[in-house]
Amino acid sequence: MEIEDLYGKVQNLFQAGQLEKAVALAKERSTKSRNEARFHLRWADLLEELGLFDEVILELNFAIRDDPESQDTYRRLSEIYLDNGYPGKAARCYWSIIKQNPAKATNYKQLGQILEEEGDYEKALKVYNVGYEKTGDEVFKALIRSLDFLGSEETLEVAVETTDHIIPAQHNLVTFTTLFAGREGVYARQWVSPTGETGYTPVHEPLTLKATENHILGNMTAGIYPIRLDNTVNFIAFDLDLPKFVVNKTITRESLWKKAIEKAIRDELLLAISGTPVEITMIVTSNLDYPDVITTAMESKRKREIEIKEEAAKQAMELLRVDNRLKIAQKMKITRAAEAEAEATYNLVMGKSLTPEYLRLREIEAKIRLYDNIKDGDKIIITDGASPVVPLINLDSASK
Repeated sequence: MEIEDLYGKVQNLFQAGQLEKAVALAKERSTKSRNEARFHLRWADLLEELGLFDEVILELNFAIRDDPESQDTYRRLSEIYLDNGYPGKAARCYWSIIKQNPAKATNYKQLGQILEEEGDYEKALKVYNVGYEKTGDEVFKALIRSLDFLGSEETLEVAVETTDHIIPAQHNLVTFTTLFAGREGVYARQWVSPTGETGYTPVHEPLTLKATENHILGNMTAGIYPIRLDNTVNFIAFDLDLPKFVVNKTITRESLWKKAIEKAIRDELLLAISGTPVEITMIVTSNLDYPDVITTAMESKRKREIEIKEEAAKQAMELLRVDNRLKIAQKMKITRAAEAEAEATYNLVMGKSLTPEYLRLREIEAKIRLYDNIKDGDKIIITDGASPVVPLINLDSASK
């Protein structure tokens, strides 16, 4: 099959929802000898829709072979490598991009981030320095400072050990409540139902120091509504998703875990606020684990959801059985009605056909067949149909 025809057939199978056949046919392609970057990029698009990321990487490499100056293809290949946990290969893509376009600051920032995610902070620092020299972008100063923020591992260990079990003093509670003040006269409190459901209920009263203390100590979970009555906020919270390989490389100790997360958060924020008057003064990572009551409730909820799904499946199966029995009964009813109608029709026809003359004729025919079969010595009994059976004729004596 020609490669173009193969592409069209794979695309048609995919659009028709026949994913397995499309995947199997796509793997049979042979595109290496085709020296056309657009051709390989087109295949890469289709293969990515099929979820064949190894095949996508292959086609993108063919496209770079045929068009080595395409920075967009390098960027796309880098993203695929990152999504599949290959930061080293992603970094090599950006090295190639920088060689082609050394005056673009974004390239250095992206490469530095990839190197940091890989844990190679020294190379990242060198990239940021080169980026500042080549482009003069002020954001590199902040990125360089952020690497100094990591500090020594021993200092972080001490900080973790001395702050894990601190009971907040009164002035700490005042500071905390002031920094994280939200809408006036209301806060939220978390609840957990016996079935594992969780949620928050508004409490229409000021957030007191006692409520704050119970929240910090883990006795209950409180929340605030950040937007105040004058439409201002005292703080902004960001939810950032980290690549799994970052955690896998730095989860050997609690300090390394927090260090990697704080570093990733700071880098993301520095890029986000570049060119704005916002300034970051401190980043603190809280406890990353849910309290036992929450994890237990969530587990109960998942278990109950599974039970509900199983019960729903059983009910669906029983309904299917009842529905099938009903359909069979309806079919049997129709069949029996048809059989009864056929029998009634037959009887009607036969009733009209069986006249006295017809029955007399059949009687005579039967007697003739009987007489034709009589042999010497046979005895014949003739009755009138109403009298007891009595021999009337003995052929032996009659013949004598």
